[in-house]
Amino acid sequence: VALIMMTQSPLLVVAATLLISCSTASSVGSQVYKNCNGLSDGLYDIEVTPGHVISVQCSNEFMIIDIQRDASWYNILSSHQQYHQHMIGPQLNDHVNWDAFLPLLDVEHYLVSPDCSVCDNDLWLNAEMYGTQSCYYMNQIASGCFHKNRGLPACDMDAVSYECKICQGYEDEDKGTVLSRVYASAEDYRDDANTGICAFTIKRNDFEVATDFAQCFNYELTAFKPSLGTDGRYCQCIQTKDANEMKIVAIASEEFKKLKAMQHAQSAVLAAPKANVDGITYISNKDIERGTYRIRKGGTYVVTEDLKFDFNNNLNEPNMEGAYYPQRDQIEDYPGAYGRAGPYFMGFFAGITIETTEGVVLDLNDHTIGMSKELFYQQGFFSLIELGSQPFLPMHGPGNFGVTPVWAENVVIKNGILSRSSHHGIHGNNNKNIQLLDLSVQQFVTHGIQLNGFENVQLTDID
Repeated sequence: VALIMMTQSPLLVVAATLLISCSTASSVGSQVYKNCNGLSDGLYDIEVTPGHVISVQCSNEFMIIDIQRDASWYNILSSHQQYHQHMIGPQLNDHVNWDAFLPLLDVEHYLVSPDCSVCDNDLWLNAEMYGTQSCYYMNQIASGCFHKNRGLPACDMDAVSYECKICQGYEDEDKGTVLSRVYASAEDYRDDANTGICAFTIKRNDFEVATDFAQCFNYELTAFKPSLGTDGRYCQCIQTKDANEMKIVAIASEEFKKLKAMQHAQSAVLAAPKANVDGITYISNKDIERGTYRIRKGGTYVVTEDLKFDFNNNLNEPNMEGAYYPQRDQIEDYPGAYGRAGPYFMGFFAGITIETTEGVVLDLNDHTIGMSKELFYQQGFFSLIELGSQPFLPMHGPGNFGVTPVWAENVVIKNGILSRSSHHGIHGNNNKNIQLLDLSVQQFVTHGIQLNGFENVQLTDID
């Protein structure tokens, strides 16, 4: 039996449907609204689009897009891609502003919410910027495009707080140290020419963004993309034009749980290297025929023969697609391959990577490791051993190499020769507790060993 009750106010239409059956004991009643119009501040179930019920915080009749609260918001976006640890935006080829980033919604007003708790038109980030048309965008450097301040880390945002900065010039006339300060005014947010990497600047919802990837390379000040925080910070508030509706739906509690669970994204976990029964993992040339040997689990790893990195070689046609590059069936093993973002989007960057803090002993066992001549000429950026899951910090380097790096800690590399490399012998960022023992580093192009931002590193008997 269905009992339908209809009431209507200027802002809220209530359509309550109560389903009565002999199984009501195993059912739950849920009030589901269409938007936040006419509602008091609080948490509600909102059917943002048909079939997509999202747990939404309403504030001043705005809906707060809070990915941390409910990942079902991903289903409402035109596309999404992670650009930093706690920041997403549309995919690189999805050239949209905020209006187009929400293609299924008819949004009338926008506000930014730095702490994801309130939508406040009087907040200076809204009131002094674009009022109810204020939206978060990442600037062109954050999305991987070119800018005159690219490569000036002093001007880049704080990687933890995401506070953006303005370049203020140099400390002295010799242009030695670059000076910067945190954004403090609306003028700073509008000064696109003098900023570094900024994940959350503010533009209008209908900002005219670059629509061609080629514009990424010519220093255009339109190569911006919508941005959203994913950890309870930097949320976007939206208010749609539609009149509100409310319906009360009774469904089986288990079915309700399944419905919500289906709306949350699942992440695939790559398998860790397998160890032999004696607890030691042995590495030979057969383990590196098709690509980088990725160490993602603590333990002892022993090289059993001289290693020649010659991944997916093609001596007859070395410039063909796939030669010396991850194959299409290896995309899950080498993220970014055949894409425009991810550690391997420019190909193999290392012979061996150590991607764990659990503690690794890599024993070269008096053997030599190095690139083949063919790979050396084909891949100009390469480290024989990389102490991390990617070669650059997030939002650094000639592109987007990844946003959730794992920097190696508690590592011993010993007893061997590091031979031919087109860039580094050993390279790492933000590493801790590293011991390099009894190593000879030879035939490298730029650096034998380069560690950036390290803590507690010991080098013993290094040639």
